[in-house]
Amino acid sequence: MMLSYSFGGLPPVAALGILSSRFTVRAPRRTQVELLSPTRLRAEASKLMRWKLLILASLIAAIAGVGLACAVILVGYGSLRDLATHNLPFSLTLTIPLVMVTLAGFFVYRHTARRRKLQTTLAVLLTFFLTVAAFALGSILTPRLYLPLMTAPQSK
Repeated sequence: MMLSYSFGGLPPVAALGILSSRFTVRAPRRTQVELLSPTRLRAEASKLMRWKLLILASLIAAIAGVGLACAVILVGYGSLRDLATHNLPFSLTLTIPLVMVTLAGFFVYRHTARRRKLQTTLAVLLTFFLTVAAFALGSILTPRLYLPLMTAPQSK
């Protein structure tokens, strides 16, 4: 005994194709890497690290951190020697560059798509070393810079 099914006048194969058109098996697609030429592959590999972003963010953060810290030191106390006698303001002044290092790392993390942790780590380390180098260079170039606080004029 043979069973036969009727699919609205269509042959069974055509009816099966219509019914299962969403589930057809296709050949696997090639990945984008396979479709790229060797020169484009090298270009894609170089885009994995955003060096300009990393260097610029680190440089700007280091300059801003050192500049703000020096501005607070010179405007508020006149010299680092005067500030060093006050422990709390001294330690708070040194947190300004650390905040800038953190902001540089956050900025690089948010503006990269690949290798985020690596690029963020590199940006934080580069910013930290640039900040330390700027402080060292500043202490070498200006060892005797003393800006006295402006005193209020005395009235007669």
